[in-house]
Amino acid sequence: MEKIQVHTVKIYFIEPVELITVVIDTLLKLEFETYIVKEEDKEKLLKILKNDIRNVIFLSIINELEAEKYLQYVTRLNGIPHSLVQIGAFIHGNIKQEARMKLLEQNCAAIQFTDIQKDPLAVLKKILMYFEAKGTRKHVRVRAVGISEAYFTVKTLENPIKAIVLDISSHAFLCKVPLEYLMFFVVGDYCQDVLLVLKGMRLRISAKILGFSKEHPDIFILKFFTAKVIDNKFKYEAKIPQDIRNKLHTYIKLCLKENLALQLSTIKDEPPIK
Repeated sequence: MEKIQVHTVKIYFIEPVELITVVIDTLLKLEFETYIVKEEDKEKLLKILKNDIRNVIFLSIINELEAEKYLQYVTRLNGIPHSLVQIGAFIHGNIKQEARMKLLEQNCAAIQFTDIQKDPLAVLKKILMYFEAKGTRKHVRVRAVGISEAYFTVKTLENPIKAIVLDISSHAFLCKVPLEYLMFFVVGDYCQDVLLVLKGMRLRISAKILGFSKEHPDIFILKFFTAKVIDNKFKYEAKIPQDIRNKLHTYIKLCLKENLALQLSTIKDEPPIK
């Protein structure tokens, strides 16, 4: 049987207005890999898209001049080889019907800005259902940025064990443990007290050791849990407090932003095609 490739659908919003920020934040909380792209970086984005299987691109068109400019951009998006690119556009009410029809002819779905104000849930439904914006990976997983560390409290040690967080999702994280402390990390064990310090953000949580890398035995994957005392014994449940989840999503949003910025910074500027 052919193995299914695990991937996410990447959703890019090019220069969104403030109203769309609500939609973007909600998509992230629903575990959709979502990025905000500056208008001046849209040419560089074309090169990044060639490396991904599925991409959903949203434009924000405020006036007629932008409509003509983005029509050319949509044509170039549709011409990207070896990648499925789906395109949508948030458009202002003053955009003429002719421009809207040209967008539709280029397979670009048009969504009115006023629709967000009237019924934001319906807009989200369009994005999630019409664009089939979910890949085969269930959670957004990102490379950690800045100083991102995990401190494990062990009863027999005076000081916590410090590990480097390598990547993270809202459900689990990958970390590198100092070699001299590997004996304290046993697959299947629970870590009752873990302090995550994620670029200045502090989260205290419990975790379960799910496994380690065969190539790098000092790299472990742990799943977030919540420890509760029931009948004088610690019980662990996979559901974590909403405030912790919200902080994780805030950090993940920051990681997505900085990871994309790093990718874009490696691409040389090219004069925009007129």
